Amino acid sequence: MREALVRNAVLSGKMTESDGAKELAQTPDAYELMVLGSQMHPFQSVEEASVKQNAFLTPKKSKEKIGASKVEFQRSADGKSVQTVIIYFPKKTATGQATIAADEKGAEFSVAASNTTIKASFDFSKMHDAQGPDL
Repeated sequence: MREALVRNAVLSGKMTESDGAKELAQTPDAYELMVLGSQMHPFQSVEEASVKQNAFLTPKKSKEKIGASKVEFQRSADGKSVQTVIIYFPKKTATGQATIAADEKGAEFSVAASNTTIKASFDFSKMHDAQGPDL
């Protein structure tokens, strides 16, 4: 997701190639999930804070819900419609422990907005990039 966003910024002239490379070299301090599609109606009438309260990432093994730490809406040029929702989940607890253990095999994501709940499952064994596991 990060690579695609950076590449889009470079292609649209909003970022230089070298700035893009610097951005991708940084390791984010949160897991980032993006919700986008042709039907973003459930997010049109809610606030980011409401989505934050209703978004969870649940590792399959531990079953401990991880609440969102931040939510960002990306809106259309006129600011009227939500086009993309980015939901951030912390990688570490307040005590510094990993929120998702190294031996986890996957996680369930859910977010509720308006009268709609969106769910997705992630199989970590299928999430790799050139540097290894990409969570």
